Amino acid sequence: MADGKIQSSLHTPDYEIDLNELTGIWYRRLRVGDNLGRFMEAQFVSPSLQESNHTLRGAIDSLDVFQLDHYMKHRIAGNKFQQLKLAQKIGMTIPETLMSNQLKPVKAFYQSNDEDIIVKMQSSFSIYDQQGEENVVFTNKVDQNLLEDADALQLCPMKFQINLTKKRELRITVVSDRLFVAAVDSQKLETAKYDWRKEGSTLLNDWYQYEIPTKLESQIFQLMDFYQLNY
Repeated sequence: MADGKIQSSLHTPDYEIDLNELTGIWYRRLRVGDNLGRFMEAQFVSPSLQESNHTLRGAIDSLDVFQLDHYMKHRIAGNKFQQLKLAQKIGMTIPETLMSNQLKPVKAFYQSNDEDIIVKMQSSFSIYDQQGEENVVFTNKVDQNLLEDADALQLCPMKFQINLTKKRELRITVVSDRLFVAAVDSQKLETAKYDWRKEGSTLLNDWYQYEIPTKLESQIFQLMDFYQLNY
């Protein structure tokens, strides 16, 4: 801060940006310090990440410009418990769901749904192996092996849902008051049946425009309005 004015700039190996010259910000999947663990001892990673996040987001918050959308709105909208409750409240049909780190209720859920359930994480993240290779955690069908590993489940809660046989996969994008729907036949590939992203490159040219019922479109906009999101 100088002369009563906040001066902010962002430096990277390739360029420098004067943040005060920005007229708008698109906040999209920002992962501050995502690779710190490769260069820093483990005990220092968490505090360094916290300081880095506070610094960058503090600088962004100090700017009087339009943001698409503010990161706190995304953080609130990412609450899967609230998402499901709100979706059900406005009339959407949601699959039977269990979130737990206890093996007993998971086994009961598995048995009560004809041993046909899937498991997914509540957040998006990658795991790096000892060679530094990125491994993404996809949605998978639950098998007996998972149901025998009580210790691993206890350390990391997971999200279980009844497995729905898909006719097609939809990806719906909302921008302000416009809605864009794309569809793909993910079921034509065995490895994409539970998560099309496993074959994202293979299916790249298979997407096509699709229309959804007017009622569902209205419900999606209700979700957007609740979270005050433009995108």
